[in-house]
Amino acid sequence: MMVTTVFNPKNIIVYFLVLLCATLFYSHKFVTPFSDGYQSKLDSHKSIKKERTKAILNIIESSKGTKEYETFINSKTLTDKAWKIFLETKKDEKVFGFKSLHFFLERFGLTFLILVYSIFNLIRSFYYDRKNFSSKVFHTFVLSVGIFNLFWIFNTFQDFSKLTYLLLTIFSACFVTIGLYIFTKYKQSYINSLKGDIREISRFTVLNTKPGKQKDMFNMFEKLTKSKL
Repeated sequence: MMVTTVFNPKNIIVYFLVLLCATLFYSHKFVTPFSDGYQSKLDSHKSIKKERTKAILNIIESSKGTKEYETFINSKTLTDKAWKIFLETKKDEKVFGFKSLHFFLERFGLTFLILVYSIFNLIRSFYYDRKNFSSKVFHTFVLSVGIFNLFWIFNTFQDFSKLTYLLLTIFSACFVTIGLYIFTKYKQSYINSLKGDIREISRFTVLNTKPGKQKDMFNMFEKLTKSKL
């Protein structure tokens, strides 16, 4: 049975919300983290701090041979050793670029929830609300958010440009949506085929059933064909 998708003018608000959400979510990839004024002030601070470091090093150098210098060297040696141990421990804590398993699970859990939510609702829409195109557009966008985060978590396509990264995300979401559509359509066709077989069996059975039992037998098969296989 061919299902025709009907455009409902009332769904224009859904398309607007999808466009708004997509703009708000993906726009950060094309906006610099900080303004030029912020970066300028930071660079100025770094430059002054560099001069301060040089002055400190001159003071340390001029104090060679003193007790204070020996105390500083011993303290620096212990500090450098402790820092090296910390860096090794920090490296061991990392999971897929995250500081620890805690932060990885936090982001991955949220991303997995988004993926399950979008895929579940897409499948449900293809089965029970096939004419509602706006629902499919919305949940395809939600799916793209999940895929975007998934790529980011596992550092996939990090060497690509921002636009390519975005297009790959959208393409992947559309590809999954089309795949789900084909799957549900095939399964629905299979179910319809089974129901057709049941109808044929019911006709044959009713014709070969005792006259007093034909109505009950027919009702039973009719109930089977109307059920959600």
